[in-house]
Amino acid sequence: MKTELKTLCTMLLLATILWTPPLSAKYCKKNSAGKPTSCRFTDNTGRPHDATISISYTQQGWSLMLAFYIKDWLMLEGDAKIKMGDSEIQTIPYVTTRKDITSTEELIEAVVYRPSEELLWELDESSGMIKFWLPSSEGEELEVKFRAMRFKNLDKFIAETKETLGL
Repeated sequence: MKTELKTLCTMLLLATILWTPPLSAKYCKKNSAGKPTSCRFTDNTGRPHDATISISYTQQGWSLMLAFYIKDWLMLEGDAKIKMGDSEIQTIPYVTTRKDITSTEELIEAVVYRPSEELLWELDESSGMIKFWLPSSEGEELEVKFRAMRFKNLDKFIAETKETLGL
């Protein structure tokens, strides 16, 4: 009888864990009603130290935001080019640019692009350096390099986002 009770309790505990949403959700946030509010991959480590990478899923699809802390406005606008390791240069469609001033009075310029899911998988699987060429309204391009390790775990982010949002 005692063994049967232990087995039953273990099975109930295991069933509860398996039927509830992941307790270790790292990328997605939910409100008190259990509805997802956002799923975001953010990295602000490594070089350049003055840039933040944020990837999320929107109603229009995936978005990639590169935010730069700068001295003067760059006026970044237009489709970006990206090269991962020895691969060919690809283009990422431009969406918008936001500009603001932080509480420490630094300028911040955040440019948003719409990458394909395939490009996100390539970023996750790449190694070495990833180069971005971001066009500005003055006709010049800003070249930015990131270590590929900043994009590691995108596969986990994509899987959690799809599961949470039911994609």
